[in-house]
Amino acid sequence: MYLKRLLSRLALTLALCSATLHAQQNVTVAAVDPVDRLAGSTVLGEWATAGNPDGWTGADVTGLTSAGGFFTGSDASATLNASISLGAIASAPDLDFGFNDYLQIRLKLPAAYTGDVRIEYGTSVNPGFAPARQFVLPAASIVKDGAFHTYRLELGLEVFWRDALRDLRITPLLAATGEFQIDYVETGDVAGTAPALNLVTNFKPGLTATNTLRLESKHICVWWDPANAAFTAVHARRVLRMCEESYQTYCRKLGYNEPFRTFDSTTSPRFKLNFLTWYDGYWAGGFNDRAHMNVGTSGLAHEGPGNPVPHEFAHCIQMAQSGRLVGGHWESHANYLRAQRNLHFFATITNAVPALDNLTGNSNYRPDHNRHIYADQRYYLGLDDYGTQFGLPANYAATMWRDGARDQTMIQKLAAALPAGTSVKDVACESCKRWPMLDFVEKTRIRAEHWGTTANRAAHFWRQGAQLIPLQDKPGWWRVPLERAPDRWAYQMHNLTAGAGAAITGEVRALDLPGTGEDWRWCFAAISAGDAVRYSPVYPPGSQNFTLTASETRVFLIVTATPDSTSLDLDSFSNTKPVDKNVDRLRYAYEVRLVNAAPAAHRYVVAN
Repeated sequence: MYLKRLLSRLALTLALCSATLHAQQNVTVAAVDPVDRLAGSTVLGEWATAGNPDGWTGADVTGLTSAGGFFTGSDASATLNASISLGAIASAPDLDFGFNDYLQIRLKLPAAYTGDVRIEYGTSVNPGFAPARQFVLPAASIVKDGAFHTYRLELGLEVFWRDALRDLRITPLLAATGEFQIDYVETGDVAGTAPALNLVTNFKPGLTATNTLRLESKHICVWWDPANAAFTAVHARRVLRMCEESYQTYCRKLGYNEPFRTFDSTTSPRFKLNFLTWYDGYWAGGFNDRAHMNVGTSGLAHEGPGNPVPHEFAHCIQMAQSGRLVGGHWESHANYLRAQRNLHFFATITNAVPALDNLTGNSNYRPDHNRHIYADQRYYLGLDDYGTQFGLPANYAATMWRDGARDQTMIQKLAAALPAGTSVKDVACESCKRWPMLDFVEKTRIRAEHWGTTANRAAHFWRQGAQLIPLQDKPGWWRVPLERAPDRWAYQMHNLTAGAGAAITGEVRALDLPGTGEDWRWCFAAISAGDAVRYSPVYPPGSQNFTLTASETRVFLIVTATPDSTSLDLDSFSNTKPVDKNVDRLRYAYEVRLVNAAPAAHRYVVAN
């Protein structure tokens, strides 16, 4: 639904840990030798009593002792890595609420050691140790002077750092020998970083802060009416975990402004977001110049990919961006953010991929057309994955919302952000061309979900493209069906066949439209074994040549409508601005000439 109408971006100038059997390493070194201990910490080992290992055991360790407040051991083998571990942790620190997203360790390593420190963990749901649940204190962050140093690690984006901490294992020296000493190990939070509780919120008549129940995480407070027997602390816990995961993804990973201050402020006090449960519907909005949201019991039955909580949290994020886009973009962008949370925490969320099905059947509709107002992720995925190729900052989908003028369309923002000499028309086609083959960084997961069966794969290409219609008076020429021609800043795909190694000539000829400023960009995409894709350059209307390799027999023609105007009418309907009769609602038709290629046969003939 459309919304009613700042802490600065988190300074992630922290060193990223190098990957250790992770598809991506999600732990950052937040500080070296901080002056304080963690707030609200659970001490996992401090060894204050001589001879008492505090439940820790060693493996392949020589001379493991607890004395003088230190846990000391030696790795005497260059092939067997000495490790210490603590199993079935009695205190079981809660990892869902953001209060234990830091691990702090003070240790001493040999001055000559140049490797990482490996840390592994198990949880109440995933006990024991596994390659997916490990990270490193990287060698680049370790002070190499043979003295004690304290390292603070931030784990909020670590995928399996959830539920309760059960097991911890530390391998101080990897493929090296020498003595190590550990002073203490603890989990907790950084003092002063949690927003304060906001007791002034949108209470339903009859409800107050004193006659309602609440549960808090580091950044969120869930409120509920005790008279609602259907709502339990289990529902509240789901909310908090989804919101904390969303916060980590949206703010720490992607770089959006935090949503804890009053609108458009960078200095007002930080308060936790209030999450209400007593109103109907799923929504986010403003109250006392601050964001808040509401989802009732019906929306809290699971934490799956379609849950409304990360979507509504995303709306609160949008409100905190000073360069936020015009309202017609808000719903699809909120779903895009939810998809990013799903993908980051993919291993813990069943089928956690973006919802693309509706969009792939309407690729020729303008961005955020009412038919796919929740599903349109065409530009966000392409710009986030490949935007740096065009001189855009990393995570440009966040920058687009966070910085610059507000209440513009995404095309207006994109055109203003590109370096001089880079055409927004070319970049639009570059972003759209990857959709027919779902050719994104996360393509393996996305394809597995949407091409899971032969029938699903065939349906994708049938619904994605348009069958070209032959021109009877121009042999070798075809035209796009008018009803499938792309709206402004949308695209259409045509499936072609050609012989292996064919030297294809393609020509896209523009048709004159009402008014002025019509334009197009187009390219070829050649497909080989394993769904590998090779693209031609992006071309303006005209004739171009493209030669297939010996392994390429399938090729797409992808055409994007790129008028001179960067405006988008996101509010009108066909009864107020009829399609093809109003300059804001034109479909950009074109004709195509092909040599050594032809439109592929479809399950339905043109006459049908």
